[in-house]
Amino acid sequence: MEDVRWPAEQLEEHRLEISNRIRNLFWTVSGDYDMEFEPDTEKYVYSKQTVLYEAVKQGAFARYFDQKKLGMYLMKKLHFSAGEDMLLPLAGLCMDAAVNRFIIRERLGTKEIREQAFRELEKAEEEQVSDKAGTDLIHRIRLLYIRHVLENTNDEGMDPQEEIALYKIHSLKDAENTEEVINVIDPDGKTGVIYKAGSQIGTLTTDKEGKARIENLYLGEYYIKEITPSVGYLADEHEYDLVCSDEGDLTAVVEKECTSLETVKKQPFELIKAANNGDTDAALLSGAGFSAYLVSSLVVKEDGNYDFSSAEPVVIGENGATEIFTNEKGYVKSIAIPYGTYLVRETTTPHNYKPVDDFIVRITENKPTEPQTWRVLLDKEFSAKLKIIKQDDETKKSVLIPGTEFKIYDMDHEKYVEQVTTYPTTVTHTSYFTDIDGYLILPQNLKIGHYRIEEVTAPDGYTINKNYVEIQVDTNTLYKTDPVSGDAVIEVVYEDHSVKGKLTVQKKGEVLSTYKNDFRYEVQNLSGAVYEVYAAEDIYTADFQKDDTGKRILKYAKGEKVAELTTDESGKAELDNLPLGEYKVVEKTAPEGFVLNEEEQKISFVYADQNTPVISQSAEFINDRQKVEVSVVKKDAENEKGLSGAEFGLYAKEDIKAGDKVLVKADELLTKAVTGEDGKTVFEQDLPFGTYYIKELAAPDGFVSSDEQIEVTAKYQGQEVKTVKLETVFKNEPTTTEFTKSDITTGVELDGATLTVLDSDGKEVEKWTSVKGKAHVIKRLHVGKTYTLREEFAPYGYLQAEEVKFTVSDTADVQKVEMKDAVPVGRIIINKKGEFVKEVTWKDMLAGGMDAAFGYVTGSLKDVTFEIYAAEDIKAADGESSDYYKKDELVATITTDALGYARSEDLPLGKYYVKEKETADGYVLDGEIREVDLTYRDQNTPVVTYDEDWQNNRQKAKVTVVKKEKNTDRVLEGGVFALYTKNDILNAEGEVILKADTMIEQKATDQDGRIVFTADLPINGNYYVKEVQAPAGFVTTEEIKEFDFAYAGEEVAEVSFEFTYEDEPTTFEITKSDITTGEELPGAKLKVSDSEGNVVDEWTSGSTPHIIKELEVGKKYTLTETIPADGYATAESITFVVENTADIQKVEMQDDTTKILISKVDMTDGSSEVKGAKLYILNENQEVMESWTSGDQPHYVEKLSVGTYTLLEETAPKGYIVANKVTFEVKDTGDVQGAKMEDEQAMGKVILNKTDKDTKKPMKGVEFALCDSKGKVLETLVTDSAGHAESKNYPIATFKNGQYKKAITYILKETKTLDGYQLDETEHKIQFEYVNDRTPVIEYTLDLTNKKAPEKDTPETSENQGVSTSGSHGSDATSVSNSPKTGDNTNIAIFVLVLAVSAGCLGTVVTVKRKRK
Repeated sequence: MEDVRWPAEQLEEHRLEISNRIRNLFWTVSGDYDMEFEPDTEKYVYSKQTVLYEAVKQGAFARYFDQKKLGMYLMKKLHFSAGEDMLLPLAGLCMDAAVNRFIIRERLGTKEIREQAFRELEKAEEEQVSDKAGTDLIHRIRLLYIRHVLENTNDEGMDPQEEIALYKIHSLKDAENTEEVINVIDPDGKTGVIYKAGSQIGTLTTDKEGKARIENLYLGEYYIKEITPSVGYLADEHEYDLVCSDEGDLTAVVEKECTSLETVKKQPFELIKAANNGDTDAALLSGAGFSAYLVSSLVVKEDGNYDFSSAEPVVIGENGATEIFTNEKGYVKSIAIPYGTYLVRETTTPHNYKPVDDFIVRITENKPTEPQTWRVLLDKEFSAKLKIIKQDDETKKSVLIPGTEFKIYDMDHEKYVEQVTTYPTTVTHTSYFTDIDGYLILPQNLKIGHYRIEEVTAPDGYTINKNYVEIQVDTNTLYKTDPVSGDAVIEVVYEDHSVKGKLTVQKKGEVLSTYKNDFRYEVQNLSGAVYEVYAAEDIYTADFQKDDTGKRILKYAKGEKVAELTTDESGKAELDNLPLGEYKVVEKTAPEGFVLNEEEQKISFVYADQNTPVISQSAEFINDRQKVEVSVVKKDAENEKGLSGAEFGLYAKEDIKAGDKVLVKADELLTKAVTGEDGKTVFEQDLPFGTYYIKELAAPDGFVSSDEQIEVTAKYQGQEVKTVKLETVFKNEPTTTEFTKSDITTGVELDGATLTVLDSDGKEVEKWTSVKGKAHVIKRLHVGKTYTLREEFAPYGYLQAEEVKFTVSDTADVQKVEMKDAVPVGRIIINKKGEFVKEVTWKDMLAGGMDAAFGYVTGSLKDVTFEIYAAEDIKAADGESSDYYKKDELVATITTDALGYARSEDLPLGKYYVKEKETADGYVLDGEIREVDLTYRDQNTPVVTYDEDWQNNRQKAKVTVVKKEKNTDRVLEGGVFALYTKNDILNAEGEVILKADTMIEQKATDQDGRIVFTADLPINGNYYVKEVQAPAGFVTTEEIKEFDFAYAGEEVAEVSFEFTYEDEPTTFEITKSDITTGEELPGAKLKVSDSEGNVVDEWTSGSTPHIIKELEVGKKYTLTETIPADGYATAESITFVVENTADIQKVEMQDDTTKILISKVDMTDGSSEVKGAKLYILNENQEVMESWTSGDQPHYVEKLSVGTYTLLEETAPKGYIVANKVTFEVKDTGDVQGAKMEDEQAMGKVILNKTDKDTKKPMKGVEFALCDSKGKVLETLVTDSAGHAESKNYPIATFKNGQYKKAITYILKETKTLDGYQLDETEHKIQFEYVNDRTPVIEYTLDLTNKKAPEKDTPETSENQGVSTSGSHGSDATSVSNSPKTGDNTNIAIFVLVLAVSAGCLGTVVTVKRKRK
């Protein structure tokens, strides 16, 4: 026996394979594809990922397996490298999933899982074995060994030998190595006998080459005997002995062989050939030839038919003939042919007859001298279907456009052929149309005759063909045979010519004609222009043919070049024979002297009608001449910049002609041009090609005229250039003038003066800023003209100088001009002022009343002393002389006079600062040091003056109020306070402007709880503050705060007073309670809104009252329930007013529950309560809210939340059917609501089947009366062709008050039977037995029979002596009358035998019995 142990490296390779399989299974089950692990028993089998995965993942994994095969699948996939502690928990889990059970335990014990696995596996194996009738030996061996391994393997797993053996078992594909496996599993270790004498030790089955082999036998004597012969052969009864003895040490394997010879089965077959021409008597046909082919040798083509092109017929006749022929009696017989299935064809057919369909002859018996039963074959007279193929006369392919109309003219009978179709309606056709495949086939065959095909309507895109086609329907006319119907088909090709397009391209352009102040041109036809024609879209062949990929065949692809055209002397180019479609015409080459016209023109050729063979279109192209542009550039010789104002003339160098006519003579001035700002000018004439020259007529100002003359030639530069541009350049030299700026006193040159030179018209020539030590130079001033030098801005610290005029000489030397400047001085004036109270005015104040506003006037202050200091070094203007003062040096001391003024004059310009040394009594000393800027102002200010009013501040009071909640740090907004004067207030003149105890100002606290009074209180007064109105929700306090505003010294700018007030809030307690119990009702959503609808507070009620503080005193508020508690209706809103008290105020709102009555009634009367139905209610989340069994009164339910519910019936009481679900809505109301469900009563139906008692054939037309128990006819039933009849639906019982009372009895009796049968007078009492609440119709089935009436003796007459019988074989039926044809008696005998055989084929009757639904 072969050693099944593997080398170590192979075993490791298989371990790796199985390890990967385990990983994949773990990842699939757990859903965690990122988990990395090694397949370890303890760690992963009992891990959370494997055992406690969710039911969803469990179901998703299980759907890939059949529950009966799942255990075996896991054995095959996982068993090789895992012990039972790893395999079986997985098997158990997956089998649970397969039967849709959830895991209800966290761990599954090994023993329990093993038992479960055994049960599942054994159940699957029993089913499989029984299905295969016990022949699947391999499967039984697998089960045996798996059971053996599982029962005997410990927790340490299998050894390698067991693993390998099991793997080999699973690797088996057939039964070749069955014995080896048996010995591996259960070797005989008791007797030492391997095989008992005479026992069968193996089965050999020959392969395609007739060979069979068995290996691994022990040495000994064997014999081989054929048990089952090959198909088609007789069994070989001989026993072949084989002795396998030791042949020496050099022979590892002893090989023996034997040969068994087979005898094939044989039998002949015979045929009768007759004509089927519609005559009463069938004519026997001689000369019909037949050939036979082994079906196994035939090749099946893609269309499903056999390919006979290379098939070889078998010998079926004497002397090796492969074709046999019928004799004059239509008879032929083959020789005995071997076992097999043959396809017989009629290979030679008599003239104008059609061959019969191919038929099968099966040789299955060994009867060499006894032929098979005769086959009668009928040939039909020749007729043919006409197939007209519409073809393109150019492509010679079918035109795949439906709708080409044809008529067929019968030339023998001189009329058009009419044919009739019956589906979907009956239609008589006189015209016939091609389909999308480009052809038509007449619906019926044409008889033998002469016909003409006439085209009536051509396909789109084609012209009609009036050259009609004539055909002859005859077997001598070439035809094909339809592989499906077997009809002869004559094909006629009818060609049409596709409509074409004709394109004409016209070319035009301008040609020189005349000259008058400018050259003139006229449009003429142009030759030599080259055009390319492209397809503007995909252009297909007109026949709609397609390529191998299923796409239409392209004639020209979009963008493909179709042709190239060149215009002739008339400017035309033409292109014929274009397929219909859209094209674009593109100019490739323009005529000499013209610019290429890049415009694409699209041309469409569209089909007009079948009588228009050519569609003509034209395209016209007009080309622009290549223009000539001559320009001149005037430049400065020094800087190459362009110069404007230079005038030039353009002259003809030679005569300019139009043909032979001279339009312009040589040296004639054509036009003038003056250069622009860029120094360039273009001669504005439409010039033809030629030679020209240019002269300067006038130079620009400041430049010398040039006598230079420049020649230019214009010639054609190719079709891409629109304009020939010719440019010339002229240059000149400029004039030069030098300017300087200096101090009028010191003569020092000055920086920073802005100077301008103006011409005689006052226009600016140039502007610049002077630079010390560097003269300014201006070039290109006009010779002989007078200019003005003007100082726009003097240097800093200087006055503007007067203008200087000068004239530019006509010389190249530098000309010089000088200008001088003077210096300004400074002055300080101070006016000192202060405020005095004058009056009081009134304005609207908060919460009514008036606010007082104190008015102050400003007056002068005397004897205020100031000191003036230099704020910087005071320097000389020219920047070179010594400083006037150093920084912080005292410059002067000044004092205000009676009018409050102080002055200082003739100060050098610069920056100073002034200090107030002493101030007036009663005012705060102004400690601010003020800077005085006496710096240079501008060139037109000889004296810089500082003149300002300085004012001293009065001492002021700041009064602040802070508002807080009592006993907290919370500040309050909205508290209103008033400021009062305690004494009379007098003005500077001693007049009383405000009496004592008058309110001065009223304000409300801000978000920080603060008030700062804005009143500007006079000094030395007594005042007090009190609260006018508390903040919203708080109590007003009567406390008053007093203060004195006295002078605090000249250093204090503001005296501050601050007062704090405290208030208490209002408090409300809101209760939500049950209207019945009065207890707090949690879960209701409530809100409080003010009178404007603003929500003050929102909350959900709980077990204690809700507290709201700081509602405004005296205001109305509304308590609203937005969402009631579950099971309660929404309560009405409550409006309440807040009282001015610190006590707790209370508001209570009560809710009522929802209530609904649910009725279960009989659908028949709609009112009777049905008792005993099990009902339940589901909410929108499919949760059961209530369940009960219906009684004689509606069911009362309360505390359902407002919303939509579903009423379902689980079971209905006897006699009723479970009703459809009812959806109802619980509305937001405390009133009692209602819902109703109706139950339908079960109904009954009578079904009867009527048959002949003897033949069991169905009987059609038998009538029955279905009556009630009193005999009243309810319905008449008549059996159909299947002997079947069904009644309407009827009540099965009587009901009272919604309860089943008594079954109803019906009577069925036969009232009319068929002629020749006895009437069955039995009355059948019928009662319908209620099934269950899921069966709406109960069917009561009766299978009834009738006997035939006794036959009367009838004497035989000439009318009933004969019996007509018909039979059929294959697709050609043979109808033979019982009257023989006159002539040969042998023919009569043959037909009688045939009819007898055929009649034997008609004795089988199929019986169908209907079952209850």
